[in-house]
Formats: sequence, structure tokens, C-alpha cells
Amino acid sequence: MPRNHRAALRHCQLWYCYSPQTLLGFVVARNQHAQYPHETLFVWLHLSYLRSFALFYLAFHFPAFDFSPPLSCPNFSLLRIPFTMSSRVYVQPAPRALLTKADLSALPASLPKADHAIDSPAARVYVGDCREILASLMPSIKGKVDMVFADPPFNWNRAYDKWDDSMPTADYLTFTYAWLDLCLESLRPGGAFWVNIPDDWAAEIVVHMKLRRCHLINWCVWHYRFGQNLIERFINSKVHALYFLKPETLASNSHRTWNPLEVLEMSDRAAIYNDARTQSKKDGMPPGLRIPMDVWYGPFWGRIQGNNKERRPGHDNQLPETYLERVVRSTSNPGDLVMDPFLGSGTTGVVAHHLKRRFIGVEYSSANAARAFERITTGPIRPLDGQLGVSTAIHAKRGPKAKSKVPGNVSSKAESKLLNKNPSKPRKKAATI
Repeated sequence: MPRNHRAALRHCQLWYCYSPQTLLGFVVARNQHAQYPHETLFVWLHLSYLRSFALFYLAFHFPAFDFSPPLSCPNFSLLRIPFTMSSRVYVQPAPRALLTKADLSALPASLPKADHAIDSPAARVYVGDCREILASLMPSIKGKVDMVFADPPFNWNRAYDKWDDSMPTADYLTFTYAWLDLCLESLRPGGAFWVNIPDDWAAEIVVHMKLRRCHLINWCVWHYRFGQNLIERFINSKVHALYFLKPETLASNSHRTWNPLEVLEMSDRAAIYNDARTQSKKDGMPPGLRIPMDVWYGPFWGRIQGNNKERRPGHDNQLPETYLERVVRSTSNPGDLVMDPFLGSGTTGVVAHHLKRRFIGVEYSSANAARAFERITTGPIRPLDGQLGVSTAIHAKRGPKAKSKVPGNVSSKAESKLLNKNPSKPRKKAATI
């Protein structure tokens, strides 16, 4: 059976269980968000005996759409599905207005006083349990946060300052669902929600967020080469970076922020083969560059361990600055409000503040909060624009020796120096008998 037919039948089976009457209507309206020049398709579905045929037709002709039924409204549903007329071509949005100092210092009204504060751009750090802190902030921040990044405790019995990292499984999941819901409530419609989590809890979080009708845009993987040695199983070398989108509504601030041009990397075809086709791309991307894949690795992407100059004392689970740079640049804009309910060493706040985002962070430990705030005021260790256009190709350069015209091509120089340093010796001819 063709792929489209299988997807169509799957969607029909899902909806068959939820729709008791017959009603099908389409309303196509112009998307009012300046960032996306596409149509928005409103699908109003309430079907009975014709539902299978109608949904099979829809899912077959629109295979990219998600016709899965919202669990919170089983008998009557209004789905707002973005329909891109030219989904393979990215159109750069119009330049945004310049932000003033007042814009960068503005925070939601009646926001409680923070334990640590800095302005322009505004950053506030609160000390305490994120469930209690977020509940107290909710009257001020509900639906106003543009992006959330959360790197919670993994329940691995780590020696965190004061925090109990060895909860029973049921207690840990209750804790997890509580902070997820609070963050989701603070997030505006169309806002980005990132969760950094290991294998142990990724599935539970994805299921919970889907039950809250959030869209899983990407299930990314942060891959590092400095894993802890094991002999009884394969060595851990990754953490999941789950990228969710809160469902959009008709509200004026409801839109998805997506800035791929700020996080581009060199295409493998350009870096390895110097493929001329990469210089005349038709997808809206610059020549030789592409959007990064969903497995993240490369220079400065390793774990912050040993003598890494980003490392801060008292933090054995610190994230690299380049990780947060990709997240913040791609899914938020200057002046947006970014929130981290588990501030830890402060990397999210450091990157967000440096990139002119307003920031709210929560940290359970007062000592960690103080050190994190010091980092925020000091700024990042590495330049936060040095990864644009860099190649993450695994193989050495092949094909024509012509120098690539792609900006930021630093891999070819490093590779040539390495090859010249250890030139391969010619093989001796085998003796003939």
C-alpha cells in the first residue's frame, strides 16, 4: 500500500472513534503573521457515516497535515493547521523594527521582586522550587513567555546542592508533569518549548505534551563524545532535545518563531565534494549552506568536563553555550521573553541575555543562583557567532581540489594541514616470483 494511503487510513481510524455526527467544512483564511507568507487552513470536522471517506480523501491529498484528534475535545474539534503553499521554499521575513532600551527592559506588569535582577535586556532570577515560583509568577506571565528551555534534574542521584535527585519514579513523574504544565501555561500560543532530557524520561514527557495538544516539531539529539565508560551496555553519548510548539490560536501574539538563517551550517555536499549544485539552491537557503540536522555535534558541542574553559565549579551537568545559542537564535527573537525553570549553571540566561532576549530564570539553590547570575552579567566565554557556516561533516574532503566558495569554510584548511603533516608513504611493490 502506498505511503499516503497508509497515513490516510491511520488518520481515519483515529477520527472514527471520536466523531459521532456528520459535518465537514473548510474555511481558508490568510495568515496574518508577517513571518510566514502562507495560507492557514481551518478544518472543522464533526463526522459520522461519511467521515471515513472524507478523511481518507483529506489525508491522501494533504499527507503532511496532522489530523489526529485533540484528546481534550473528543466530539467536536476545531483544528488550526498551517498549510504552506510552497513548503520547500523558505522566504526570509521582513526586517524587524529596531528595539529600544525600553523594549529590552520591559517585563510583565506586577512581576514579583526577584532575588537577582539586571536590566537592558532585563533578566530576573528567582530562588526556590520552580513549581512554587512559577505559580506565584503566573498572574504576571501567563501566556506571555515566548520560549521555554528546561534542563531538569534527571533523577540520577547526582549531588545537587540541596535538591533530592533520587525520587521514587511516581514522585518524579508527578514533579515532572507539574512543572511542564506550569511552563506550558506561561507560554504564549505558538511559543517554543524545549526540554533537555535523557532516555529515561523522554517518552513520558513526549506523551504528556501530546496529551496537552502540543506539536512535537523536532526530536533532536545532542551527541557528545565524552561519555562515562561502561562495560555492561553501550556507552551513553546523547541527550534528547525535545522541541515542542504550543498550539496556535487566533490571538494577535500567536505565531511560530523560526529563524533558520541564523543557525545554518555548511552542507556535506559542499564541504566534502565541493558539489556545484549547492551553489545554486532553490529552497531559499544561501549557497552551500543548510539547516542543521536533528543530531547535533561538532566543535564546542562536547560535554563541559575536565579543563573546558566554559566549565564552572559545582556543576557536573553543564550545557555548552553553542547548544543554547542554536536554540535561542532559531526559536526566539531579540526582545522576546525566554524562561528557564532550572537555571543551574546559568547557560540559558547567559546566552539569552547576550543575544538581547529578556529572561526569567528559577533555581532551587541560592548558591547556584548567585553563580549563575554572575555568569549572566559577565557574558559568554566563547563568541556566539562563530558556528555559522561551519561544517560538521565526518568525512574528509574529496573530489575537486577547488576551494569552496562557501563563507566560513574552516574545515578544508584543518583537513589539508592534517594531511600534509602525515603524508602517506608509497607502498612498496610486491616481489614477483
